[in-house]
Amino acid sequence: MVSSKKKPVNRMKRRGYTPREFNSQAWLSHHQHLFIESLRDVIKQPFSNALTWLVIAVALALPALLFVTQKNLEQLAGQWQDGAQVSLFLYDRVAEREGRLLALDIRDRPEVREAWYLSKQEAMADFASWLDMGGVIESLDNNPLPATIVVLPVSQTRADIEVLGEVLGLLPEVADLQLDIEWVQRLENINEFLQRAMLAIASVLGLTVLLVVGNTMRMATEARRDEIMVVKLVGATHSFVRRPFLYMGLWYGFFGGIMACLLVWGSLALLNEPVSSLAQSYGSAMQLRSLHFGEGLLLLLSAMLLSIVSTWVTVSRRLAHIEPNPVL
Repeated sequence: MVSSKKKPVNRMKRRGYTPREFNSQAWLSHHQHLFIESLRDVIKQPFSNALTWLVIAVALALPALLFVTQKNLEQLAGQWQDGAQVSLFLYDRVAEREGRLLALDIRDRPEVREAWYLSKQEAMADFASWLDMGGVIESLDNNPLPATIVVLPVSQTRADIEVLGEVLGLLPEVADLQLDIEWVQRLENINEFLQRAMLAIASVLGLTVLLVVGNTMRMATEARRDEIMVVKLVGATHSFVRRPFLYMGLWYGFFGGIMACLLVWGSLALLNEPVSSLAQSYGSAMQLRSLHFGEGLLLLLSAMLLSIVSTWVTVSRRLAHIEPNPVL
């Protein structure tokens, strides 16, 4: 016996419907609605939310300040490395003409940027002007300073400068040499320390952001517990329930990131003038390098990403424990 019943699914297909049909327009409209409504909810309570924003801002501003400090030290090291030099002290038997020809030969080397000859008298004059004791120096019977060839290397790495010094030290006219790169090495060590400190502090404070935002979202889900149970009772999925909290976390990260950028820029603006004055007192010109637009944007995106990740994990765990009690 053949059944004469018609399947309702076939009737739906003839009308152009499919089960669980996805409506992209409704989906986009829902996201747009949540985007605006979550912003309104966050702005409605600026003072209660400001503490969370401030914690996020401080946690992100500290590693950002270390990053900028490291970049400024690299800038300072670059200025000093331009002055890194090798001083070749010649034997007294080397005549001035021979010394000047040797300086020209050294200048022609590919690893040398510049080289010049200083006679014994010129070396004494430079030494006297540096010490500001010209009268005392002039009272000396003999000039104890040797003729010198000052060499500026092309490469500014310590290893290359040391190799160049070893090669030039083998010249028969050279009695001794000095590598003036001690401060460069110290700056490189400080720079490496700041890099590692920045990574360690950024990791710890990034975890702090995750915990702070997670705690805020945990309280937000508890405040809406009854509402969540109702929408889950009528069949709402976890992704649907989680969506407004994700947008709320996005706005927490956005405002926290904006405050972090303002803290960094404000701190550097306050320090710029004193640092410039200090540099001028040492005969140098230096302006503090601040966060560039791209770096500030990266800081903002990092804050938003951390907040969204923390929100997703926290709300997902809370939703797993919030189940409606159906009425039998």
